[in-house]
Amino acid sequence: MAKAVLRLEVSDEPVRDARAGLAYLGLARRSRQRDRRPKPEELRKLYDYWEGNPRMRLPMVDIVSFATGTAMRLSEIVGLRWADL
Repeated sequence: MAKAVLRLEVSDEPVRDARAGLAYLGLARRSRQRDRRPKPEELRKLYDYWEGNPRMRLPMVDIVSFATGTAMRLSEIVGLRWADL
């Protein structure tokens, strides 16, 4: 929109530029390797919170249950298509 509508000079590689800016500010870095899985009681607390929160619009219990059951990353889950299943 900035380029097309407002006629502003915009980089052709905004993601690369955004990553560089975030790295400079110390806001982006590689994630640390995890060495444990959540315990069942930790997941239950999260599920209880999400189920009891009327403002929650996403099916977080389903998403987290699917993620922990498949070991898929969020980017892999949201990229799924019915044809993949």
